[in-house]
Amino acid sequence: MRYTDIAIVGGGLSGSTAAAMLGRAGISAALIDPHERYPADFRVEKLSGERRSSDS
Repeated sequence: MRYTDIAIVGGGLSGSTAAAMLGRAGISAALIDPHERYPADFRVEKLSGERRSSDS
């Protein structure tokens, strides 16, 4: 049986970030999500601070 300190349900932006930060802090965490991979439209690299104008 595997023991962990924290279980995170949902591997979206918040869940993935939480799991990464906990891991860096040495805290064991299990990330639980039904998706093996997220579609390209839902990945973090699709988010940015730039706004493209179509009026150029």
